[in-house]
Amino acid sequence: MVGSRAFFTSIEKRAALRLQHQFMYGAREVIFEHLNLDLNKIILGVVQHGFGPDFWAETNFPSPRLGIGRARVLLASTPISIRLQKKYPHHKVEAIGSPWAYLLKTLQTKPTETLENQRIKYCKSGLRVLFFVRHFNLRAGFKYTEEIVHEIGHQIREYYPSESITFCIFWSDLLSYDWFRFGREFDIRIACAGVRELSPPWELHEARTKFLPQLARLILEHDMCAFDTYSSAVPYALSLGRRSQLIALQYSKKYPPFGKAHDWFRSEFTFTGNDELFPEKNLDLTEDLLGLNEVLSPEQFEEIIPMIKLRIL
Repeated sequence: MVGSRAFFTSIEKRAALRLQHQFMYGAREVIFEHLNLDLNKIILGVVQHGFGPDFWAETNFPSPRLGIGRARVLLASTPISIRLQKKYPHHKVEAIGSPWAYLLKTLQTKPTETLENQRIKYCKSGLRVLFFVRHFNLRAGFKYTEEIVHEIGHQIREYYPSESITFCIFWSDLLSYDWFRFGREFDIRIACAGVRELSPPWELHEARTKFLPQLARLILEHDMCAFDTYSSAVPYALSLGRRSQLIALQYSKKYPPFGKAHDWFRSEFTFTGNDELFPEKNLDLTEDLLGLNEVLSPEQFEEIIPMIKLRIL
């Protein structure tokens, strides 16, 4: 009996590991909270994370095999799913809305957590700017040094000399430098929304499961967001009604060059003369990237998306 239980536990773990993308940044938990689904279920599909030019490629194609077939690919929006279906005609592709779209629905339906209430609660006097520091994972071979961090700090302060500034740091980059000492020196608040993944991936720690809600709170604490290149946080900020700005920082040669997403950012979004982005001028693109109009109801989700219960969850 004990051996049989261990055998099935092993099978469940292998299945969950193959489908671990849904646990990244707490995506599954955000979707399930809005749909009021039990957390002992796993989605038999690969959930998109990362929303930009071909960011769906991060969802690990080809999708993992489950028995004789492959897991479904669950993307944010119909335009993205149509494009991907043409490229991978043998995959089962569904547009279900992004986890962020489900989070916005949850925030809007909680009477004590409306977006406007949060804005009033968190915004203090004076302009508050949230700068998203470009992030690198632990395998990127890049670390923030004192020279580079100070380079960023001096230039940000030139852009916003008197504003209240917060740096949003990716968790793995937070390990590479004493950002809090830097923050005291430049009068800049340091924040981190949480971690992308844990071990095992389904571990229900708030550092993972509350990543997206915490990121939303950070954005809502501020009046505007600033970026030096594209990230998924750009449409996140615009979807919360925050104007944003692309700032041209001058980096030393030690800093990695921009990727193709930067050029796409410049060409596809609508900027003002001051390189500012206003939500209303980028509404259609934001909706398409995040699938804001593709959110499924609980009944639709359970009808369309295959799920199974796992005892390890």
